[in-house]
Amino acid sequence: MRAISGIVLGTTLALAAPTEAYYLGSPDAEHAHATRRHEGIPSMARDPSTGRLWAVWYGGITPCEDSNNYLMVATSDNDGDTWKEVLVYDPDGSGPVRAFDPEMWVSPDGKLQLTWTERTVPVAEKPANGKWDYGHLAGHDNSALASSDRLMMLTLDASKEPCAPYPAPRQIGTGVMMCKPILGPKGEWFFPVSIWWTRESAGLLVSEDGGKTFARRGGATIAKEQGQTFDEHSIVLMKDGSIRSWIRTDKGAMESCSKDGGYTWSPIEAGTFANTPTRCVVTRLKSGNLLLIKNGDRPDANQGRKNLTAYVSDDEGKTWKGGLLLDPRPSATYPDFALGQDGTIYAVWDYDRCGDREIRFGRFTEADVLAGKPVSQQTKIGVTVTSRIKRR
Repeated sequence: MRAISGIVLGTTLALAAPTEAYYLGSPDAEHAHATRRHEGIPSMARDPSTGRLWAVWYGGITPCEDSNNYLMVATSDNDGDTWKEVLVYDPDGSGPVRAFDPEMWVSPDGKLQLTWTERTVPVAEKPANGKWDYGHLAGHDNSALASSDRLMMLTLDASKEPCAPYPAPRQIGTGVMMCKPILGPKGEWFFPVSIWWTRESAGLLVSEDGGKTFARRGGATIAKEQGQTFDEHSIVLMKDGSIRSWIRTDKGAMESCSKDGGYTWSPIEAGTFANTPTRCVVTRLKSGNLLLIKNGDRPDANQGRKNLTAYVSDDEGKTWKGGLLLDPRPSATYPDFALGQDGTIYAVWDYDRCGDREIRFGRFTEADVLAGKPVSQQTKIGVTVTSRIKRR
């Protein structure tokens, strides 16, 4: 039985069966940075009242995505210039449950909502040829197992570092959420939650009561011949009241639209930008324009997982302008964002998850994106949140 920080020792958290003991607390010797061999898939948020920034990612002691995966949370109180790791969540130590694909969002009540998915998987064993792959993730193409993924949420005070006693995580639904929630026209919480490899997989989990309860709505369907993979869909409330979804497929970024609050969705179609099979993010800026962060140094470029670049659209995503290069390196992937009240854009991404194991951060403006280079005084790109290599 593992100790539980801030909770009565020896207790367990009842999820869906089986029941697991978890660790929630400050980084300890078992979860120290030096013990990790895999780190990546970040998300971030910003507290509007204090400006405190938050970042979360996952990793573990094996250089793979397996049952050793747990979450790390860091924070910055100086606009991202420096970062401090403050919290670890581990579902059960050495397995069989992994915690993965975290997302952060500050809800309208000012609380930091941290979500992730838990799945039972085997521990990876190093193959004879010494090359790690993800074949051990049995069930990624199994809809029955995907339907058992537990979507968890932890609510924290967004204005200060977390401390004991910590609130208990709770299960809010089934599936994986890889991109930001948005507010609906009636104040609903729209969570872009996918149940991989199923019909209507790229859908919504919706709360109409401020996060107390959630219910599944419909979703876009991606057939295998259309490149069905991990949906990782990003959603935006459009000016005409519809919800548009940008979905990852093996054939690039596809789009779907709902005009009835997420109950029904249009057939997927090719999007207005190209992307390699990986996560991209789209959001509404303070100006009313749209922000896109994706791999590729042109909107129509599919260059693999390199040249992570930000773009802006002033016509609801029909065309994309500018191009601020955030990171040119191969394996710079999985961007996420937060927005400041003054229009500042904050972004995180990962690089070389099993090598340098970097989480990088940048802050910039819409003017920088349109100019294709830093033109704002506050712009700073390439800050290290964490890395295997000690950097200034």
